[in-house]
Amino acid sequence: MKRHLSISLICAIVGMTHAAMITVGVQWKDDQGNPIHAHGGNIIKVGSTFYLYGENTRNMSVGLEFGAFNGIRCYSSTDFQTWHSEGIACPVTASGSLSTQGIAYRPKVLFNSSTSTYIMVLSECCPLQQGLIFAKSSTPTGPFIYQSKWTVQPVMDLGAFKDDDGTAYVVFSNGNHHNSIYRLSNDYLSVADKICDIGPDPAACEEGPALMKANGRYFLVDSWCSYWSPNQNHYRTATNIAGPWSKNPDGNLGNSSTFESQSGHIFPVTGTSGTTYVFMGDRWDCTANACDLSMSKYVWLPLTISGSTLSMAWYDQWYLDPQTGTWSAFPDPSVYSSAGIDPANAWVKPLQTRQFQARLLDQYGRAMATSPTSVTWSVSGGGTISSNGLFTAGAVEGGPYNISANVALNATSHIGSTQVRVTAKAELVDKIRYYPRASFSARMCGGIFEGSNGDYDSGPYTTLYTIPNAPPPQHWNDVTSFTSPDIGYRFIRYRQPNAGWGNVAEIEFYQGSIKAVGVGFGTGGGNGFANALDGDTTTFFNGPYDTGAYVGLDLHSGTTVVNGRTPALNAGGSSPRLLSHSLIAVPAGRFSLRVVNAAGVTVLRESGIGPTTRDLSRAGPGIHVVTVTCGAGTVSKTFVTVK
Repeated sequence: MKRHLSISLICAIVGMTHAAMITVGVQWKDDQGNPIHAHGGNIIKVGSTFYLYGENTRNMSVGLEFGAFNGIRCYSSTDFQTWHSEGIACPVTASGSLSTQGIAYRPKVLFNSSTSTYIMVLSECCPLQQGLIFAKSSTPTGPFIYQSKWTVQPVMDLGAFKDDDGTAYVVFSNGNHHNSIYRLSNDYLSVADKICDIGPDPAACEEGPALMKANGRYFLVDSWCSYWSPNQNHYRTATNIAGPWSKNPDGNLGNSSTFESQSGHIFPVTGTSGTTYVFMGDRWDCTANACDLSMSKYVWLPLTISGSTLSMAWYDQWYLDPQTGTWSAFPDPSVYSSAGIDPANAWVKPLQTRQFQARLLDQYGRAMATSPTSVTWSVSGGGTISSNGLFTAGAVEGGPYNISANVALNATSHIGSTQVRVTAKAELVDKIRYYPRASFSARMCGGIFEGSNGDYDSGPYTTLYTIPNAPPPQHWNDVTSFTSPDIGYRFIRYRQPNAGWGNVAEIEFYQGSIKAVGVGFGTGGGNGFANALDGDTTTFFNGPYDTGAYVGLDLHSGTTVVNGRTPALNAGGSSPRLLSHSLIAVPAGRFSLRVVNAAGVTVLRESGIGPTTRDLSRAGPGIHVVTVTCGAGTVSKTFVTVK
C-alpha cells in the first residue's frame, strides 16, 4: 500500500464537556466545513494546543503511483475535536525536493526544545533520489523551509519518535523489505547514526511504521505490503530501542484488514489521569486502477496495552478526554445537564396548534430516555401554551415568539427554549428529511440545505443546515433546527459538499406533519436529480464531484419536476421551452407532443397549431419523457411529477 493519500477523520464531532467524540472511518471536516487533508502525518502538542500535520491531497486523483508534492497542511485544536485549518505549513517550492518535480510524503514534525525550533522530516520517493527531507520553522504552523536531504539508503514509509530524554529517531521502510531505525542529530536536521534493522527476511515486505513507548517498553507497529489495499497490521516490542527486536511480529493488531486501514502514527494523549495512545490509521480511497486521495478516511482508535501485549478494538465512535488523558468506548453514565424542546424553531398557521415536547439532555447534548418529573411551560410575545406543551396561535401573523420550559428531573432543573412563528406562508418548512445513498453516506458530510427567494439557480441562497458528520446509512435523517428558521423560502434545495459528491437517495420537506409539494429542480450530470424526489430510496442523485450540484423544490406552485438547466427545452426564440416549470411553450406552427412514462406507456398525446402552451402535470405522478416535434425540430426532456 503506497502512501500519499488521505484520511477522513473527525467529520462527526459533537460538542461536549471535556470529552471529544471521535467518529471512525469517515471523512472529517474542519471548523469551516472543509475536508481535513492531513494524511500520513502526525500530531504534536504545544502548550494546550494540538497541531495535526499531513499531506495535502485536496483535488488529488491519481493512478496507482504517487501524485506530485502538493504541500503539507496544518490544523490546530484545543479540544481534539474541533480542528482549525492553519493553511499550508510546508509550501510547494519552485524547484527541488519540495517542488512538483518531487514526491514528498509521510510528514512528521518534532519540536526541538534545545533549539526551540520545529523540524519536519519527510520521505521522498521517485522520480528524484529516495531519502529523507528536513525542513525547519520557528513556529508550529510554519512555514517550514527546506534545510537538507539525506540519501544514504532508500526510504519509503516514514515514522518519527521522540524519546523521554529528547533524543529523536526516524523509522522507515528500507526498500520495503524491513524497517530501519536511525537516530537524528541533536538539532534534528540530519541523520546521526543507524540504530538497528527490524523485520523479516528480504523476501517479505513491511511498511507504514509507527514507533511508540509505553511503560518503559518500545512498540513498533507496521503493515505488510499490499499497495493501497489494507492488510493485517502487526507489532513488535523491545525494552531497548536498539533491540533485540523479534524477526517476526509479536502479535497482530485489529482484524485481518486492521479495520480497512494502515498504520501511520501513534500519538500519546497525556492528561491528569493517564495516557491514551491513539492509533492514527489511514483508509485509502482506492480501486484496482486509481485513487481519489481526497476521499480517503481516518481510522483513529485507542490502543490497549497490557505488559508487552498491544490490542485494538473497533468502535464506530469513542470518547477521548484530552484533559485527563482517558478514553471510554461508550459515553460516561448520562447526567442530566440541560433541557431541550422539540421541534426547534417551529412555525404554525394562525389559529392552529402545534405540540411541543420537553427533553432531558445529557452532558453530551443527547436526549435521555428518562422522562422529566415535571415541566412548566410559558410563552412570550403571542399565542398561548397549555400545561402539556400545546401551543395555540392567535389570529394575526407574527413572531418569532419565545417558548420556554422549566424541565425538572427530581431536584435538578434546567430551562429549555425554542421559538415559534405564526405565518400563513405555505413555503415555510420546519423539517427536512434526507436518506443517504446506500454505501455512500459519508459523502453527505458537509452537504448543505439552503433556501432562496431569488433565482432557483443563482439565488442568493441562505444556509439552513449543514450536515456535520456522516449520517447513518440506509436511514432517514430528520433536520428540525435551522440556521435561519424564521424566513419562508420559495426555493429550498440540497447542495453537495464543497470538494465533494452530490450523493443522496431521497430528500423531503415538511410543513408540520404535511409533506411539502412543489416543482422540483436540479442540476444535470451523473444520476439525475429527479431520483432524489421520486420516493424510491434505491435510486439516487449523484452530482459530479465538486460541481456545486443540487436538487430542490420550488414551493410556490405546480407539481412538475424538471431540470431547469437543460438547454433544449429552456431555449428561447422558436424552440419549445418550459414556462414556470410546469408548462411547455410551443412556437408557431403545427406540433405534436407525446409523454411516455417509465414503463414506456404513452400517458399524454396532443397535436395542434402553435403558438400555445401545454400543461405537463396532467401526465400524473411518476417519471416521464416528453417529446415535442414542431417546425424547430424534435426535442425530448425527462421530467417527474410528484404527489
